[in-house]
Amino acid sequence: MKKQTAILVFTWAMAGLFAISPAMAQSWQDVHNDENQIHKDKNQIRQDRQEMREDLRDRDYSAARAERQNMKESYEQLRDEQRDLRADQRARWRDHDRPKD
Repeated sequence: MKKQTAILVFTWAMAGLFAISPAMAQSWQDVHNDENQIHKDKNQIRQDRQEMREDLRDRDYSAARAERQNMKESYEQLRDEQRDLRADQRARWRDHDRPKD
């Protein structure tokens, strides 16, 4: 009887492990995707800033204004991605720390 109980407990534990693994993988993937997008947004801001400097140097103020607008949009996207990253990290750790029933 003890051996059957031990096998049953082991089987349930393994089933729980395999059920949790895809959720954890998805959580890690969300964090990774957000980090990549943040990196792209920062590069876009850097590029827009350089183009704006060149436009100002060439006294092309309308082009500089357009680059400034692009930078503003990129900053908004960056803030959204950073907010999403923090939410994903909190969810991942909240789910990780949740007591198992």
